[in-house]
Amino acid sequence: MVHGGPFEPDADPNLGFQSPLSPAQIYREGLAWFDDWCSRTEGGAFTDLNAEARDRAVSALMDDKVDFPPKLRDFPDFLLKQTKEGYLADPRHGGNAGMAAWTYIGFPGARGSFLPWTDESRDDAEYPLGPVSISGERA
Repeated sequence: MVHGGPFEPDADPNLGFQSPLSPAQIYREGLAWFDDWCSRTEGGAFTDLNAEARDRAVSALMDDKVDFPPKLRDFPDFLLKQTKEGYLADPRHGGNAGMAAWTYIGFPGARGSFLPWTDESRDDAEYPLGPVSISGERA
């Protein structure tokens, strides 16, 4: 359990993180709650839903339409933030396999020098070199 309260899970979200749960507990309980919500509203566990139902469920999750209890209200934000972090991270951290995300968005990765590309006249030029990971792997 996270220590250092008092916590007010139903406090105004502008007051910051208020759950007494650790991030791991928020994930475990949030996933279970969302799966139960999918069963109640879409007729099955999330992994059993068809693509259309999964899209509706994820849209409801991101639009704050899933009735999470106050202590789990940060679950959708945690999930989105850490999904982005994993998708865009260096592959050495376990996500972004083969630097696919970096290649898709045109991010050069851990290259040593970008100085020739900082000139304003090149702002609209496509960067010609593929990404490089911290370990030196190239996409």
